[in-house]
Amino acid sequence: MNTVKNGRIFWNLIKVPLNLRKQQKLSIIKGYSSGNFSSSNSISSMACETGLSAIFVTCPNLDLSKSLGRRLIETKSAACCVTVIPQVISIYEWKEKIEEDTECLMIIKTQNSLLAEVIEFVKKNHPDDVAEIITLPITGGSDVYLDFIKKATKK
Repeated sequence: MNTVKNGRIFWNLIKVPLNLRKQQKLSIIKGYSSGNFSSSNSISSMACETGLSAIFVTCPNLDLSKSLGRRLIETKSAACCVTVIPQVISIYEWKEKIEEDTECLMIIKTQNSLLAEVIEFVKKNHPDDVAEIITLPITGGSDVYLDFIKKATKK
C-alpha cells in the first residue's frame, strides 16, 4: 500500500528478516549460475558478468570524436556503434586552476578482452596530456544488443 504526503508517494515496503534475504539472494545466484532462468527474457536485469564494458572518453571536438570512433569500428575494437554526445560541459581542476570546457563524450562499447587495446589506441591518438578514459562494466541490458556487441567486435 502506498502513502501520499504533500503530493509525494511513499512506498511501504514489507520488512524481510536479514537471514531470509540472504537465502533468497543465494537461491537467485544459484538459479542464475545453473541456467534455471529463462533465456527468452529480452532484458538482462540481473547484475551479472557479461564480459562487456562501456568506455567513456571526452574529446576536445566533434571531428576528433568521430575520427576515433570510426577507426575503432573499422578495426573491430568497438561494437558497430560508438555513441558521440556533442557539447558536454566539463569542469575540472588543472594545474591549480578551475577550468571549464565544452567537449564531446564518446561512449565506446566493447568486450573486456579488448579494453587494453582500446585504451592504448585512445591514449596514442588523443591530444590531451591526461585523456579522460573511464571504463564501466556492462552488467545487463537488452540481450539482443549485448550479443550484437560480442559479434561486432573481434574475438
